[in-house]
Amino acid sequence: MLSQTTPIPSSNVPFRAASSPNIGSREYCGLEKEEGGREKNKRHSMSAKSHPSSKVHPAFLRVNTAATALKDSFYSNLANASLAAGAILSVADLAFDLAMVKEYMENNKIGYAKATIVTISLNLILQLFFVYVQYHNAGVVVMLKEALFVITFTKPGVDAYRVVNGTKQRANTLVDPHNEMVLIRVLELLVECIPSTIIQAMALVSEHYSTLSALSLVSSLCTVAFISACISIEKDVSEKSRAESPNFYGLTPLESRSRTIGICICAFFISFFQLSAKAIACALCSVEGSTVLAVYIGAEVAIMFIYKIASGNFMYWWSLSSRRLRLLASVILRFAMKIIMDFTGMMFCRHPLEMGGAFYSLNIAFTPVVCLFLGSRYVAFTSDKERVEKADLQFVWKPSEVYGAIGLLIILQFFTFLLFVDLMMPSYKSTFMNFQSGSEFCIESFRFAKKDFAKVKIFSKHRSLWIEYENELKKWLNENLVVWVENEPEWFDDHKRAIIPEDLVDDKELLLKIKGKKVEKIQALRRNSVGLVEMVERVGG
Repeated sequence: MLSQTTPIPSSNVPFRAASSPNIGSREYCGLEKEEGGREKNKRHSMSAKSHPSSKVHPAFLRVNTAATALKDSFYSNLANASLAAGAILSVADLAFDLAMVKEYMENNKIGYAKATIVTISLNLILQLFFVYVQYHNAGVVVMLKEALFVITFTKPGVDAYRVVNGTKQRANTLVDPHNEMVLIRVLELLVECIPSTIIQAMALVSEHYSTLSALSLVSSLCTVAFISACISIEKDVSEKSRAESPNFYGLTPLESRSRTIGICICAFFISFFQLSAKAIACALCSVEGSTVLAVYIGAEVAIMFIYKIASGNFMYWWSLSSRRLRLLASVILRFAMKIIMDFTGMMFCRHPLEMGGAFYSLNIAFTPVVCLFLGSRYVAFTSDKERVEKADLQFVWKPSEVYGAIGLLIILQFFTFLLFVDLMMPSYKSTFMNFQSGSEFCIESFRFAKKDFAKVKIFSKHRSLWIEYENELKKWLNENLVVWVENEPEWFDDHKRAIIPEDLVDDKELLLKIKGKKVEKIQALRRNSVGLVEMVERVGG
């Protein structure tokens, strides 16, 4: 569950979880008093070009120490194993789904077979759409090759291979290989893995049972839980993520192997138990009919939309030029993350640019109530013998079995979550309860970040998220831009040049130098959103 960009600490770095001070404290920031009464930083000194509002964040201190340490083969092997396992599980789960389609057809359960085929087909369609969005400026050959990976179901393996080998982002693509892998996984979870898990649970609780169906259900549960855990942990341990947003990424204590493994295991079982409870509850409720289930899901999504709109955080952070397209993307992505959070409890969903810490924790706390309510609907329905006969149920769960199964899963998830909180870095517990807006998070990440490549990342976010701090960003950009152009650091590639807002650059000659290097690629990157706008307008007539 660890990505290849994981910062690896040296073995002599002590782990002090029990006595870890709070974020921003003098001890955590490594400050001590000099004889003259002035504070100095024992670990880092502010550069002359650092912003005066910048602070030394504890996560950055750990990242800096880890980044300069020798790579640990243990973490490297674990990273490679997790990526390979994720790809294998995705393919295995697809194989089980296809086997279940065959079995459903043989047993005349056409409805389940059709539903499973729809989930697989929808996953392929959305992945092909993403390939178009990602590669339509890279050339027809590249786009067709990527589409072939999707059609042949080898995309998970290809993405994992690219991440393992550190493949860099093309200048004319929307996201880097790691985020591409994450987005493909999110699509897989949303439209195939989670729905197929519910479909298989519905078959098990009401009509159809076999050894293959039980194995297929376990496979789906494990695949969803593993992918969910991988997305969260890989982002958290990534050196790049910790450098860009040290105020959010860093809860995994890499200084301790045992605690790191414990965090990974807990993240897996939190998702496994939550998905199991939700899938069983939804499957039991569906016996009464799909209306109750649809109303429940619709109500939860509506509450999330209202909360996001009321808090001013509904629009997604992608830097898209069209308001219409950004609104469409926001509706789709907010809906997707809400469903994934509901069924998996994925830790990444607590990100301020996604659901937010407070809403995430409230959602986790509300899950037992929802599961027990849906289970009670099943108990009430099956207590009426006439309705049971009319529904033609082959077998009926007893109330003790319903509440026992759901209750056991909820209890297991609760204690697993407590263990996860105990193992994580204490200073990041606040990320589960914050009400921070997307704008506040972006500027805080900018101020906490100590590397220029991390600070410039703020310009990849939509302008509305940082427009309030434009003067501060403009001053910092113009102070450092000359140095970047002269020294040409490795990170200052075509992609970074492309996201720099032209109107914030005072020196127009300098701007020409920036935009003059491989301008065709840069302009192609800028046209990513324009191409999408044209496509949406054609579809809309």
